[in-house]
Amino acid sequence: MHPCFRVGDVGAIYLCVLTLEKEVGMDRVTRLYMRLYGEVQGVGFRGYARRLAEAYGVSGYVRNMPDGSVELVAEGDENTVAAFREEVLRTWRGNIWDFEERWERGVERRYEGFHIAF
Repeated sequence: MHPCFRVGDVGAIYLCVLTLEKEVGMDRVTRLYMRLYGEVQGVGFRGYARRLAEAYGVSGYVRNMPDGSVELVAEGDENTVAAFREEVLRTWRGNIWDFEERWERGVERRYEGFHIAF
C-alpha cells in the first residue's frame, strides 16, 4: 500500500496528490490574459514585455492585434504573474488607455518561455 493513502490522515493524502501531480507532469499555474488598448504598437512594448517576463520568470506571449491593441498572456506563480502585471501597467501607464483581463487559476502549464508572437 502506498504510504500516502493512510486512512484518517488527510494531510498526507493531500501531499500525496500534489506529489503525484508533479510526478506525472501536471504543473499547475495561474494564467493571465490581457488585451491592452492605447499607444501600444510601434513603441517597443512587445520587446519590453518579453524582457520583463524573462526577468520575472513568467511564460507566455505578446502580440499585436489587427485593431491596434496588444494581446498579452502570462502564466506562472500567481504572485509573480500579479507583480508582472502591475509592473507592465505602471511602466506603460501613459500609453495604455484601457485594458481587459481574465485570470485562470490552477490550470495546466501551456507555455515554455515567453515569446513575441506574430
